[in-house]
Amino acid sequence: MLRFFVLACVCAGLQARAESLLALCGYSNSFLYHTVNCSGESLALPDTPNAFSPVREGESQCLIVHSGSVYTGEGAGLRALSWNEEGVALDVAALALPDFSSPWGAQETDAGCFVSLLAENRVVLLDALGEISASYNDLNLPQGVYYRESDACLFACESGYGSGNHLFWHNLNSDEEGHLTVGVNPQLVLEASDGYLYVLCSGSSWTNPPQAASLYRITGVEVDGVLALEGNPSEMVELAGQRLALADAYATGTPALQLVDLASFSLLPTPPLTAAAQVAQGESGIWVGTLVGEITCYSELWEPLQSYTTGAPVLDLLAVETESALRPDRTPAQFSLAPASPNPFNPSTWLSFELQHGGSLTLAVYNLRGQCVNRLAAGHFEAGTHRLALDGRQLASGVYLVQLQMAGQSAVERISLVR
Repeated sequence: MLRFFVLACVCAGLQARAESLLALCGYSNSFLYHTVNCSGESLALPDTPNAFSPVREGESQCLIVHSGSVYTGEGAGLRALSWNEEGVALDVAALALPDFSSPWGAQETDAGCFVSLLAENRVVLLDALGEISASYNDLNLPQGVYYRESDACLFACESGYGSGNHLFWHNLNSDEEGHLTVGVNPQLVLEASDGYLYVLCSGSSWTNPPQAASLYRITGVEVDGVLALEGNPSEMVELAGQRLALADAYATGTPALQLVDLASFSLLPTPPLTAAAQVAQGESGIWVGTLVGEITCYSELWEPLQSYTTGAPVLDLLAVETESALRPDRTPAQFSLAPASPNPFNPSTWLSFELQHGGSLTLAVYNLRGQCVNRLAAGHFEAGTHRLALDGRQLASGVYLVQLQMAGQSAVERISLVR
């Protein structure tokens, strides 16, 4: 299959492994900003870059989608880079798409490369030669696309440029298709680690009356849940600890970043950020880019760790980990539950645990009478380090016990909520 890719690079600093971060910057005079060995570098790109496609597991490549000039229609297409073990760009490739087609989203799959062509009201499937092998037509200005490998089902957000409210789906095996009603202005769709699809509906602030944003949870091709959001977020990324980050680049009086706990399908405490246009989960922390060209890496407690200035709006971020001869084995040596941080807390705190082996577990909070007051997690987790937020706004002041249980093992930590 024809491969298109793009790299990013940011050094993790004090650790032996290397982490790469890519920032897609600038509406015009566009460039790829990255750091290699902690020194900022950039690569000139054609104008009108829109977004990165997802990185396929185990691969060091992905796509940049270029929407093309709004004046001449030229420049529409896909551009690619790959990177080596050190995070250095190795190859550049490009594929032109029809002028004025306004490609918006893309995803490479075993079936081919799906690309939404917003101005042509369709999603196309590109084969290994970059030729259109299938076309899904008569859509309402499609933006985000996602192909679910498990059942060969394609999904496309019919945004209607702010007035649409449908998610198109087409099963490539059965040839069945339909339009699922969702919230106003669906922008993005992704499959999270919990197996559900999530559709970010940004709403609209320019209609009368304004339309509220919402997050839809999808199982199969049916709506499983709806969560009301604040503002008009238009970026959605999964973070570690089974959380979704929803960024609102133009937030005024509403949160710049909202976090969703997937286990409970509810909002977590709002991070203390004043601006957030793009988000990426990295090994070093959580990377946040803004429209004024700032990129900052934050800890799980939203403490700034390191930052870069790009000089142009950040349009998308991508973090990848690169191999290093000095990289240690990062699999935890034991099953453990770390002390909560902060502790005492008000109203929220972070709970971290390490798993030497993956498996089914529960993480729950109990009062001193032994009653469960909050079940934070119940399900399968992979080996590694995990962090979850505890929202104590519904709890009374006092002492609680946090218990982690997995395969006959148990760990307990004491926490105090002080108002």
